[in-house]
Amino acid sequence: MKKTELVHLHALLVLCSERLVDRGIVDRSYFEPYTELGVTPVSFRARRDHHEAAVLLLAALLAAAVSDEYEPPADVEAVRTDSDSTSKRAS
Repeated sequence: MKKTELVHLHALLVLCSERLVDRGIVDRSYFEPYTELGVTPVSFRARRDHHEAAVLLLAALLAAAVSDEYEPPADVEAVRTDSDSTSKRAS
């Protein structure tokens, strides 16, 4: 993957992480290990391998946050997303 593609993926993963925080699924501190790396999608002068490390860590954190084993905070309500909750088309 080229560096520009990696930076684009990095930016998309950051948007996903912000969405999880905004929805209250995880606290901002959950992504502290990623933040401590000091590499963001706008760190254009950062080396490719630094972006790769940030992407891999952020992807792992996101995967863990949305996995079945992750326990959300007690005040977060589950959102139903299965096909039964959507209206069905008339045949």
